[in-house]
Amino acid sequence: MLWIPSVRRIILGIASYAVAVILRGVPDTYAIAVYAIAGAVVLALLIGDEYSSSVRPAKRIEELAPIALDGVAEPLLTQLKDNQVVARINLMTPTRTWKWLGMVRYFKMRWSKGMSNQPDVNISFRLNQGITGACFQNKKPQYADHDQILSSPFALPDNIRRHAPDLQVIFSYPVYEPARKGKPQSGKLLGVLNLDSNSVNAYNILMMTPVFDEVHAAIQNIAMLAARFYE
Repeated sequence: MLWIPSVRRIILGIASYAVAVILRGVPDTYAIAVYAIAGAVVLALLIGDEYSSSVRPAKRIEELAPIALDGVAEPLLTQLKDNQVVARINLMTPTRTWKWLGMVRYFKMRWSKGMSNQPDVNISFRLNQGITGACFQNKKPQYADHDQILSSPFALPDNIRRHAPDLQVIFSYPVYEPARKGKPQSGKLLGVLNLDSNSVNAYNILMMTPVFDEVHAAIQNIAMLAARFYE
């Protein structure tokens, strides 16, 4: 899936096409060298855009967010445990890899609580897959029970799902870009915050009105805090 995340990429694409048209008049002797240089410049600009829009902000989250997010998440996880639900939380953001020459974007886990030493502590999958993908595409929270986790359109590929086959519930919440420099929010999504559990009857417990309201409020606070680190 080819996904263009910003207007800057569109501008770069148009610019590269314009350069190609202009260079049609270059003598054949120099054409290969000129095309190679132009291609290298466009590639460098694309890499720079990717670094500034995704890589650098994600690194900031990984370096600075854990201490703050751990402190906010711990009371929620403790409260859920008192309600017989042993839960975990993770934050996933889009990134590119060398696979498919960087044309496909994947989710990468940037922070987690309660997932240490577990098979899915560092899973990665495409932006259009899983409950996380549905949340990212719809820009709305998604609540899935065990059956929905295993069925289309929420199901992950078998080679990924096998790392966490017993999940009973996944709640996914969008993480929105905060307002910057006095301007209103852009509506852009920075990533997805997931809460999941293997506990029996976890979905029914989490969907109970008092518990659901408390979980929703706590997750929203964590999402807004995480967004502030994404600069």
